Amino acid sequence: MLCRHLTLAQQVAIWFVRRAFDAGVEATERTARKVFRSQFVEQALDTLAALTEALHQSPLDTPPVHPLRDRTLAHEEFDLLTVLAVVQHAHGSSVGMIERWGWPAASDAGRVIEMLTKLATHFDDAGHRLPFAPPSSATTH
Repeated sequence: MLCRHLTLAQQVAIWFVRRAFDAGVEATERTARKVFRSQFVEQALDTLAALTEALHQSPLDTPPVHPLRDRTLAHEEFDLLTVLAVVQHAHGSSVGMIERWGWPAASDAGRVIEMLTKLATHFDDAGHRLPFAPPSSATTH
């Protein structure tokens, strides 16, 4: 899937995760101040830092996040967007999908869900609501 086919909210979410993964959370701070409400910037950055730490621990042969300028979406990025949308739309638990990612942090799925729930809430509060796809299409890439 090409990133240009994503909604603006999905593009913002992927950009933040990719930027934090590649350059560190500090590199996203200036833009975060423009995207998130000022009272939630620090919380959003803390949540993003914990998420990128889990991403860096991935046992996958290739990173689960593509480089910032890559025009395609990694399968794991698709899963991440799906989980954020599931959380925003309150359509149930995404623990199974997180476990499927194969992150070492998946053994602590509650912690990962907590990070993603917070991040989804921060995006939602900032007006970046991700579209929800039915579960049948959310599992195909």
